[in-house]
Amino acid sequence: FNPGSLLNSIAYARENCRTSREALPGHAWEQMNELQIYANAHVNDALPRRGRYAFLTEIIHRCQQLTGLLSGTMSHDHAYDFVRIGRNLERADMTSRVVDIGAMTMQGPEDAGNLDVHVWTSMLRALNAYQMYRKDIKLGVHCADVVSYLLQNDYLPRSVSHCLDQVEECLGDLPLHQDTLKPLREVRRRVARIKPAKLDAISLHHEVDRLQVGISAVHDQIGKTWFA
Repeated sequence: FNPGSLLNSIAYARENCRTSREALPGHAWEQMNELQIYANAHVNDALPRRGRYAFLTEIIHRCQQLTGLLSGTMSHDHAYDFVRIGRNLERADMTSRVVDIGAMTMQGPEDAGNLDVHVWTSMLRALNAYQMYRKDIKLGVHCADVVSYLLQNDYLPRSVSHCLDQVEECLGDLPLHQDTLKPLREVRRRVARIKPAKLDAISLHHEVDRLQVGISAVHDQIGKTWFA
């Protein structure tokens, strides 16, 4: 009954693939079916703690395999632009939610630059960003640095800034994109204005909340422009 559950998300993705089969490589449809079959067959394995990691790791690997298959075999035309737009909007939203979880651990303004290293390391690992953070930042794990990296870094594939950059690049290739560029650029400006070192827990939460509202507005405008 949860529309955002893992099984429902996979079911929605499969339905999108089914209705777009003529635009997708045949192997993508096969991979999507195999992903759903695996998830439905093994979801109960994830209920006990000892089986959860293996199940979720397999789901992640299969999703990454599908992403790579589309990138490597699908024509990079307007249909693929929409695939990239959807992927990057979802990534931007998910990264903002991970940052928001980190914000919940902050007890007050004095903690903004002195958070539990383990918490923020976990945030980076959840986004497969820990190794790149250590390579790019070359400092220890600190709240303000991590927040800035996850929101504003131009090169990390899962940073909000990079994801929105990719969305704008794809929109530029599509007709009728002007109405969507306006809310997108507003979100990008908001991301650029954030000063992580000056934020306490409540301020960071409000900033992230506004980012999520802005990302949702971009999504809604895309629906109105091309899918209404």
